[in-house]
Amino acid sequence: MANAILIHGFCKKKIYMLPGHPVMSENHWFPWLKTELCQRGILTANPELPRAWAPDYKSWKRELERHDINEDTILIAHSYGCAFLIRWLGETNKTVGKIVLVTPYMGIDLEKDLPPEVLAKYDFFKFDVDPNLAKKTRQGLTIFKSTDDFEKVNKSIDILLDKWGDSVKLITLKDRGHFQTREKWIEFKFPELLEEVISE
Repeated sequence: MANAILIHGFCKKKIYMLPGHPVMSENHWFPWLKTELCQRGILTANPELPRAWAPDYKSWKRELERHDINEDTILIAHSYGCAFLIRWLGETNKTVGKIVLVTPYMGIDLEKDLPPEVLAKYDFFKFDVDPNLAKKTRQGLTIFKSTDDFEKVNKSIDILLDKWGDSVKLITLKDRGHFQTREKWIEFKFPELLEEVISE
């Protein structure tokens, strides 16, 4: 039986701590997608990973590995979460059902996100991308890209496409930014992602 795990990305601490602001696992399209998948019989987890404002690989790894991940598992990640997932899959050598990366970020221009004292010892992005990642899935590897995303994200996607070539499916959508809500934290639906996740 298929299951799915949603892996969120980064959030600046001052935003994360705002009263009434949803935690990352309950923000953007995550709650909507979880409901849609569960209603289709795909048990879905969206864990809140520690310290989204300064992600630590070992802490995130420990939380992810609390879940059952096997050859039927669909892994869906956003932004920083994509880099974490790519690293984890490369190190563990696991085979999964499907990987879907939404607007992956690989640490380009990282100094704009993290203070110098954190950046000096930060190793979240210090790994080699597995060129054979798609071969560790039964149903393939997909990247979602927006035409108006951050330049550092576009550069990140170019790095991944250069590594993976024709083994990755690229879906480009027009004017979707970084695929996140911009204001008022309202529900965000992402039907194109749902369609890709449930496709055979």
